[in-house]
Amino acid sequence: MKNDFKIDGDTTVIFLTEGEGVYECHIDTQDLPKLLSVNCRWCVEIKEGRKSRARSNDKGKKVLMHRFLLEAPKKVRYATQALNMQNISGDSSEFSGIRGIEAAIAVKSTRAKPFSLEGTG
Repeated sequence: MKNDFKIDGDTTVIFLTEGEGVYECHIDTQDLPKLLSVNCRWCVEIKEGRKSRARSNDKGKKVLMHRFLLEAPKKVRYATQALNMQNISGDSSEFSGIRGIEAAIAVKSTRAKPFSLEGTG
């Protein structure tokens, strides 16, 4: 890695450049050897309206630091359960009224009529 860095216990700060600016990227110190094993310069990618991220170029292809460190496959992203829940469509009343249950297997619930034990017997 061609970037300057500073180790501070369990956290390492990687100094990223973009134009005239210098930005800090905090990583776990245990991930530092993996970054040191590649001969590249990491910089910051800033897109308007989006969060910034650390990236580099490998033979003309963009490499994102978080994907490199997590060894994420290309078209797959790491996501929490909450993030995955955002992919569910909004209306659950389209079929059965219950999300994930299709009309063919939906069972409409009925309430039992109240009864009394008086007079039985």
